[in-house]
Amino acid sequence: MPKLPSQAARLDVRAATCVLDIKRDSTLENVSATNQPWLLCYQAMALRLDGDFVLAQNLAGQAAALFAQAQDSDGQARAVAEQAIARYHLGQFAQALAELGRCPPPSNSTCAAALQFAAYLNLLGQDALDGALDAGRQACARIANEPNIQRRTTWQIVISRNLAAALHCAGELAAARQAAESAVNLAETQVPGSLVLAWCLYELGVLEQRAGQLARALDLLDRAHNLADQHAERGTLGRWTLAAQGQTLRDMGRLDQAEAYLARGGWGEDDGGPLMLWLLQGRQSEARLAAEARLVAAHASAAPIVATNLHVLLTLLEFEDGATAEVYDALSSAAERYAALGFRHNQASVLLHAAAAALEIGAEKQADTQLATALDFAATRGYHNFNWWHPSRMRQLLARAIKRGIQPTYCAALRYVRGLDQQPQLALVCLGRFEARLDGVVLEAKRWRGRAGTVRMQRMLLFLARNRSPQPLDVIARYVWPDNHEQISITNNFHLTLAELRRALEPQLASGSESRFILTTPEGYQLAPDVVAEVDLDRLLATSEAGRRAEASGDHTAAHAAFALVEQLYTGNFALSKPDPVEADGYRQRFHEALLWLAASNLSQGQLEYCITRARQLLNDEPWNSPAPALLIQAYLARGDRRAARRQYQRFLQRHGAASVEIAQLAHEFYL
Repeated sequence: MPKLPSQAARLDVRAATCVLDIKRDSTLENVSATNQPWLLCYQAMALRLDGDFVLAQNLAGQAAALFAQAQDSDGQARAVAEQAIARYHLGQFAQALAELGRCPPPSNSTCAAALQFAAYLNLLGQDALDGALDAGRQACARIANEPNIQRRTTWQIVISRNLAAALHCAGELAAARQAAESAVNLAETQVPGSLVLAWCLYELGVLEQRAGQLARALDLLDRAHNLADQHAERGTLGRWTLAAQGQTLRDMGRLDQAEAYLARGGWGEDDGGPLMLWLLQGRQSEARLAAEARLVAAHASAAPIVATNLHVLLTLLEFEDGATAEVYDALSSAAERYAALGFRHNQASVLLHAAAAALEIGAEKQADTQLATALDFAATRGYHNFNWWHPSRMRQLLARAIKRGIQPTYCAALRYVRGLDQQPQLALVCLGRFEARLDGVVLEAKRWRGRAGTVRMQRMLLFLARNRSPQPLDVIARYVWPDNHEQISITNNFHLTLAELRRALEPQLASGSESRFILTTPEGYQLAPDVVAEVDLDRLLATSEAGRRAEASGDHTAAHAAFALVEQLYTGNFALSKPDPVEADGYRQRFHEALLWLAASNLSQGQLEYCITRARQLLNDEPWNSPAPALLIQAYLARGDRRAARRQYQRFLQRHGAASVEIAQLAHEFYL
């Protein structure tokens, strides 16, 4: 099985080397029909560009043998380089490097650059970052001596664009940005509006996302995607651009938008792909299954960086359930592996999570050491982003660093650049299940376990999120204890519940410390005014009201849009940690109202299958609902299915004993 390319090596060389354009390459100017080795070499390139790597490396190998027989060192170097690039795609890194090492040195600058570029790729395939960077720099130096301006510029675009990724992994952000920007500038000058430029913009956009310049990254990636669309390139480049946009939006905290982009783009070139998004969304089972599946492939392909990245993600999933000594050891070991391989940015990224785990298990000295190492690296190299960006964890770590005097200026700047000083975002999901998200991170189940009772804490948080002004204790208590607030010791129960709710939101909150989220005021208690709270119940009610208003004003289009959204928003009965049938009824009725309106609209527009599906659901939820059977009968009759209409009529009679006026009229009219 071919080895999976590493994170740094996950470069689309097919697209990158498309810019060579076989009609303009240095060795094609005097090709004739009898010049067999050159024809074989460029047939191999064409096949590689089409993705046929096995045949490409076979033809390139034949060309290399013919060049060797003719003692043409330039031709041999070009053919061996072509064969090595094809082997890179097949995961045959060691074999490619051995063949490159045996190749005689060429005199032609372009052929020499091609040889070094092929070495760069295959060394990256082995995660030999230092060697790859040396080969990449040699390729830059060799191509600088090419006298043909067009040829030199073309190869400079290829090499610079690819070299930027490896420089980033080594933590050389300034050099990586210079390489990526150089490729963009050359492409804009030489081939404006081309697919080549789209690839260069993509590479620079990905680099800026990794550096933390997220707004600029989105702009660059958007330009790249638009260019790809203009060229009808919806393959690798189209997908990777969408995935990179999704990961940028994820790091900006716009998780819903990120999910939409990742759904269209897939994994992209990031080993984590959507895994970190799922972790932040609390979709731990989904993330774990995907990570484990990819880890099997990584181990089979002997890809150490890919495997280490996935091990880190799996450990972070465990960390969501609380830090342990095992979690801390796993993250620290990963940092050591990254350091040994020279992947400095990965090392700094995982050290931050290791420091957070160390703090939770009480190893403060180790935490501060790891925190200082990571932040010193980022501050000196200019990074404002890290792999596996975790907003709430970063907020805590930066507060700790400032308090301990670790890079305080950089930490303050990072908090500002990444919006960590902005208003906290609280989202409550109460339909179908209860879920609380703080800054996009789901509060894990263990935080709700306590003496106060899960339901009581959740009801208190929900009440305060929906009633933002200070609320008296007795008013809150009537909602939290609807059945027995007069029979219990409200003061004791209330303060126990309040204290445990505060700790659920802030696990590190010390006893007697002021809460950042739930404030005590002279008038009572309130959710802090700077917290932006969104409750799905409120959105459902507001959307339902919008549908009613649109219907009353005769705006059928707006009413349809509103009621269709109500149908989407209603994902189940109102529930905290267990269903609440009394409070659930009002929201369920709004859902049924929307369902009924949509089914009737479907019937009037001849969308019979939609009408039948919705009417059946309505009848299943509310067996005594008389409009639903009438809609079903009318839809069956409109479809010409009198037998189904008669069965529905008979079921109604069995259930109700007599037909409603509307159903009786239908039965009389159609002789059911």
